[in-house]
Amino acid sequence: MGTPINRAPYNALVDDNGTGLTGTVWNKAAIQSVLLDPIDTAAANAGAFPYSIGAGLYVPLSSAVFNDLQPGGATCWNLEPTLNLTITGFAAEPDGRQHLILNSSGFTMTLPTQDTRSQVANRLIAPGFGTFVLGVWRGVWIMYAARYTAWIVLGP
Repeated sequence: MGTPINRAPYNALVDDNGTGLTGTVWNKAAIQSVLLDPIDTAAANAGAFPYSIGAGLYVPLSSAVFNDLQPGGATCWNLEPTLNLTITGFAAEPDGRQHLILNSSGFTMTLPTQDTRSQVANRLIAPGFGTFVLGVWRGVWIMYAARYTAWIVLGP
């Protein structure tokens, strides 16, 4: 989720008790400052990277190696490398947390098993794959397993 709109002005509003005399006056200036301005600001920042797309997150990547990558709390990570790259690990999360990683580019992403460039708790384990290579326009599920203190690559 992106940055939430400041709700302090909204929370300061007082409901009327039905008499039409006790509530906060809701006029054009209040609508402008409480609703329209924050919405305009949020919409203007929607193209900033990384940015959320619904329940997903789009992240353009332009380095060759990422250690301990922290794409955000979204369930679906749409990673778009601009060159072939390696991701050695993702920031640790609660046990059982799962993410779908999508590679929406013309380049490959390599996910090596237990790469020492990443912190121990952030490393990847890819059973049956060793080093997993996420091909062009492919996806893979990963799940954090506290038992192994690592992300498990569940496969395509």
